[in-house]
Amino acid sequence: MKYLNSNDHLFLIMDKGYFPYGKKSKEFLLKRSLYLCDYLIKKGVDEIILACNTLSIVALPFLKLFYNNIRGVFEELIPYINSNSLIISSLTTKNALKEILPNKIINGNKLIYKIENNIDITNDLKILNQIAKNYSNIIFACTHFINIDYPFNKPIYKNMNKHNNL
Repeated sequence: MKYLNSNDHLFLIMDKGYFPYGKKSKEFLLKRSLYLCDYLIKKGVDEIILACNTLSIVALPFLKLFYNNIRGVFEELIPYINSNSLIISSLTTKNALKEILPNKIINGNKLIYKIENNIDITNDLKILNQIAKNYSNIIFACTHFINIDYPFNKPIYKNMNKHNNL
Protein backbone atom coordinates (compact mmCIF):
# COMPACT_ATOMS: atom_id res chain seq x y z
CA MET A 1 0.00 0.00 0.00
CA LYS A 2 1.08 3.54 -0.55
CA TYR A 3 1.85 5.28 2.71
CA LEU A 4 1.41 8.96 3.29
CA ASN A 5 4.43 11.02 4.17
CA SER A 6 4.42 13.27 7.22
CA ASN A 7 3.36 16.32 5.20
CA ASP A 8 0.24 14.65 3.79
CA HIS A 9 -3.20 15.08 5.27
CA LEU A 10 -5.71 12.26 5.17
CA PHE A 11 -9.43 12.82 5.60
CA LEU A 12 -12.14 10.20 5.70
CA ILE A 13 -15.36 11.55 4.22
CA MET A 14 -18.52 9.58 4.99
CA ASP A 15 -21.67 9.99 2.95
CA LYS A 16 -24.05 9.71 5.91
CA GLY A 17 -27.00 10.89 3.83
CA TYR A 18 -26.85 7.95 1.39
CA PHE A 19 -24.65 5.31 2.98
CA PRO A 20 -24.75 2.28 2.90
CA TYR A 21 -24.31 1.82 -0.84
CA GLY A 22 -24.59 -1.97 -1.07
CA LYS A 23 -28.22 -2.05 -2.19
CA LYS A 24 -28.18 1.08 -4.36
CA SER A 25 -28.55 0.90 -8.15
CA LYS A 26 -25.53 1.23 -10.43
CA GLU A 27 -27.02 4.44 -11.88
CA PHE A 28 -27.34 5.95 -8.38
CA LEU A 29 -23.78 4.94 -7.48
CA LEU A 30 -22.34 6.49 -10.63
CA LYS A 31 -24.21 9.77 -10.19
CA ARG A 32 -23.50 10.02 -6.47
CA SER A 33 -19.81 9.20 -6.75
CA LEU A 34 -19.36 11.67 -9.62
CA TYR A 35 -21.05 14.38 -7.54
CA LEU A 36 -18.89 13.64 -4.47
CA CYS A 37 -15.64 13.48 -6.42
CA ASP A 38 -16.44 16.73 -8.20
CA TYR A 39 -17.14 18.34 -4.82
CA LEU A 40 -13.83 17.10 -3.38
CA ILE A 41 -11.81 18.20 -6.42
CA LYS A 42 -13.32 21.68 -6.20
CA LYS A 43 -12.23 21.77 -2.54
CA GLY A 44 -8.63 21.12 -3.61
CA VAL A 45 -8.21 17.44 -2.76
CA ASP A 46 -5.06 15.98 -4.36
CA GLU A 47 -6.08 12.32 -4.37
CA ILE A 48 -9.29 10.39 -3.81
CA ILE A 49 -9.42 6.81 -2.57
CA LEU A 50 -12.82 5.19 -2.64
CA ALA A 51 -12.95 3.39 0.70
CA CYS A 52 -16.19 1.63 -0.16
CA ASN A 53 -15.65 -1.61 -2.09
CA THR A 54 -19.01 -1.26 -3.78
CA LEU A 55 -17.92 2.08 -5.23
CA SER A 56 -14.45 0.73 -6.00
CA ILE A 57 -15.95 -2.09 -8.04
CA VAL A 58 -18.96 -0.39 -9.61
CA ALA A 59 -18.00 3.26 -10.06
CA LEU A 60 -14.21 3.45 -10.29
CA PRO A 61 -13.83 2.67 -14.02
CA PHE A 62 -16.43 5.36 -14.75
CA LEU A 63 -14.78 7.91 -12.44
CA LYS A 64 -11.36 7.32 -14.01
CA LEU A 65 -12.80 8.73 -17.23
CA PHE A 66 -13.03 12.10 -15.45
CA TYR A 67 -10.26 12.05 -12.82
CA ASN A 68 -6.60 10.99 -12.88
CA ASN A 69 -6.17 11.21 -9.12
CA ILE A 70 -8.63 8.53 -8.05
CA ARG A 71 -8.26 4.91 -7.06
CA GLY A 72 -10.27 2.37 -5.18
CA VAL A 73 -9.52 0.48 -2.04
CA PHE A 74 -10.12 -2.79 -3.86
CA GLU A 75 -7.10 -2.07 -6.08
CA GLU A 76 -5.08 -2.02 -2.87
CA LEU A 77 -6.44 -5.42 -1.82
CA ILE A 78 -5.75 -7.31 -5.05
CA PRO A 79 -2.10 -8.16 -4.18
CA TYR A 80 -3.34 -9.92 -1.04
CA ILE A 81 -5.85 -12.15 -2.85
CA ASN A 82 -4.54 -15.60 -3.69
CA SER A 83 -5.96 -19.04 -4.50
CA ASN A 84 -6.56 -19.63 -0.81
CA SER A 85 -8.37 -16.36 -0.02
CA LEU A 86 -11.93 -15.58 0.93
CA ILE A 87 -13.67 -12.26 0.49
CA ILE A 88 -16.71 -11.30 2.56
CA SER A 89 -18.51 -8.39 0.94
CA SER A 90 -21.85 -6.85 0.16
CA LEU A 91 -24.00 -8.61 -2.42
CA THR A 92 -23.33 -5.78 -4.89
CA THR A 93 -19.57 -6.30 -4.64
CA LYS A 94 -20.01 -10.08 -4.86
CA ASN A 95 -22.06 -9.76 -8.04
CA ALA A 96 -19.57 -7.37 -9.59
CA LEU A 97 -16.65 -9.72 -8.88
CA LYS A 98 -18.27 -13.10 -9.56
CA GLU A 99 -16.68 -13.47 -13.00
CA ILE A 100 -13.22 -12.47 -11.77
CA LEU A 101 -13.24 -14.43 -8.50
CA PRO A 102 -15.87 -17.19 -8.75
CA ASN A 103 -16.51 -19.14 -5.53
CA LYS A 104 -14.25 -16.87 -3.48
CA ILE A 105 -16.79 -14.37 -2.22
CA ILE A 106 -19.34 -14.75 0.56
CA ASN A 107 -22.40 -12.52 0.56
CA GLY A 108 -22.01 -10.61 3.83
CA ASN A 109 -25.32 -8.75 3.64
CA LYS A 110 -26.77 -10.51 6.72
CA LEU A 111 -23.66 -9.61 8.72
CA ILE A 112 -23.80 -6.05 7.37
CA TYR A 113 -27.48 -5.81 8.36
CA LYS A 114 -26.67 -6.96 11.90
CA ILE A 115 -23.85 -4.44 12.19
CA GLU A 116 -26.05 -1.61 10.90
CA ASN A 117 -28.77 -2.52 13.42
CA ASN A 118 -26.47 -3.22 16.40
CA ILE A 119 -27.45 -6.90 16.49
CA ASP A 120 -25.00 -9.26 18.19
CA ILE A 121 -22.67 -10.96 15.67
CA THR A 122 -20.84 -13.29 18.07
CA ASN A 123 -22.34 -16.45 16.56
CA ASP A 124 -21.61 -15.24 13.02
CA LEU A 125 -17.96 -14.73 13.95
CA LYS A 126 -17.82 -18.23 15.46
CA ILE A 127 -19.10 -19.66 12.17
CA LEU A 128 -16.55 -17.64 10.22
CA ASN A 129 -13.81 -18.84 12.54
CA GLN A 130 -14.77 -22.45 11.73
CA ILE A 131 -14.80 -21.74 8.01
CA ALA A 132 -11.30 -20.22 8.31
CA LYS A 133 -9.43 -23.28 9.44
CA ASN A 134 -8.13 -24.49 6.07
CA TYR A 135 -7.38 -21.21 4.32
CA SER A 136 -4.64 -18.61 4.26
CA ASN A 137 -6.50 -15.31 4.54
CA ILE A 138 -9.79 -13.51 4.66
CA ILE A 139 -10.62 -10.08 3.34
CA PHE A 140 -13.53 -8.30 4.98
CA ALA A 141 -14.34 -6.14 1.98
CA CYS A 142 -16.79 -3.63 3.36
CA THR A 143 -16.40 -0.54 5.50
CA HIS A 144 -19.06 -1.99 7.82
CA PHE A 145 -16.46 -4.48 9.04
CA ILE A 146 -13.99 -1.88 10.33
CA ASN A 147 -14.89 -2.22 14.01
CA ILE A 148 -15.29 -6.00 14.24
CA ASP A 149 -13.17 -7.62 16.95
CA TYR A 150 -11.91 -10.63 14.99
CA PRO A 151 -11.52 -13.80 17.07
CA PHE A 152 -9.63 -15.73 14.39
CA ASN A 153 -6.56 -17.81 14.95
CA LYS A 154 -6.27 -18.04 11.17
CA PRO A 155 -7.99 -16.08 8.44
CA ILE A 156 -11.13 -17.47 6.83
CA TYR A 157 -12.41 -19.72 4.05
CA LYS A 158 -13.79 -23.24 3.77
CA ASN A 159 -16.70 -24.38 1.66
CA MET A 160 -18.39 -21.57 -0.22
CA ASN A 161 -21.24 -23.84 -1.30
CA LYS A 162 -22.25 -24.49 2.31
CA HIS A 163 -21.47 -21.06 3.72
CA ASN A 164 -22.32 -18.55 1.04
CA ASN A 165 -24.90 -16.39 2.75
CA LEU A 166 -23.67 -15.17 6.15
